[in-house]
Amino acid sequence: TAADVFTFEIAEGETVIATVQNGADGTIAYPTIEYTLSDVGEHTYIISETSANGDGITVDTNAYIVTVTVEDNGNGTLKVTAPENADDLDFVNLYEAKGSIALAGTKTLVGRELAAGEFSFQLVGADGNVIETVKNGADGKFAFTTLTYELADAGKTFTYTVKEVNDGKSGITYDDTTYTVTVEVEDAGDGSLTVTATDNAKALDFVNSYAAEGEITFAGQKTIEGRALTADDVFTFEIKEDETVIATVNNDATGKIAYPTIEYTLADVGTHTYTVKETSTDGNGITVDTNTYTVTVEVTDNGDGKLTVTASDNANALNFTNTYAAEGETTFAGTKTIEGRELTDTDVFTFEVKEGETVIATVNNDATGKIAYPTI
Repeated sequence: TAADVFTFEIAEGETVIATVQNGADGTIAYPTIEYTLSDVGEHTYIISETSANGDGITVDTNAYIVTVTVEDNGNGTLKVTAPENADDLDFVNLYEAKGSIALAGTKTLVGRELAAGEFSFQLVGADGNVIETVKNGADGKFAFTTLTYELADAGKTFTYTVKEVNDGKSGITYDDTTYTVTVEVEDAGDGSLTVTATDNAKALDFVNSYAAEGEITFAGQKTIEGRALTADDVFTFEIKEDETVIATVNNDATGKIAYPTIEYTLADVGTHTYTVKETSTDGNGITVDTNTYTVTVEVTDNGDGKLTVTASDNANALNFTNTYAAEGETTFAGTKTIEGRELTDTDVFTFEVKEGETVIATVNNDATGKIAYPTI
């Protein structure tokens, strides 16, 4: 306690007879009250503190009443009698100091929009117990309830840890950072506590990332009209997105076309248009199917680490049918003769060729006798 900090007054009735202050050791320098013969009788004093509250100090509102009796001894002296409390006019003030700090940070989610209340964060005391769990706002910010300190905390150091709760949300990679925040508390002497924290107290930032995946596999069959497919009948097909060939595949011995699995990530959300066609060439009696399919695939994010991949109906029926044909020919031969004379150019005879009961050709001989059988 510093000297002359607090003020006290002694009043007799409505008259203040003295105003005094305390010394550095807290003692109050009450004055000596002198009496003369005219003061014989009773004197009632009120002693009170007149200081004002402030700087964390609450002034003692107690008021003492001291009654002093003055009597004439008849020998030139006065007998002054004071009650016992005259030597115990003490005042006790109350000093309090408070301080506080708020720990705060920001949550960032890379990959998709952050939702309010999506992630949780824990403030943990030095004893390992969770003091509070809070969630982020829509803007990513979060703050713990303000920590308050009392005078009894002055001179102490408090240590906290802050971490994110990994609650296993699908598609989320969590930030496993653990912050250690140290807070020192000192009394400023003016009713406030100086609360000093490490720099990270307002920058408890966590960055998570979000990813989602999806896939689709087209399906189709190769067939040949005209004969059965064999293991040697290998045809080639290509899938293009826009002008880029993303896959070239073949059919197997059963005719199944080995379309690849197309995988998608978040970057692929949207509409994808593919064209699928056969790139084999005609040959060996086979005419290739020239059909070209257009397949549309919609990729959307479910928000749970999975992409919904929806394709047009034809994605599972990308079938190609080739045709097989084979040709060959034969020409019969024969000669017309006449026994008994020579054949003349007027000797024209008629012949027919039948398959079963069907006449497939009617021909004649020439002047030499050669029969003009057709090429079948």
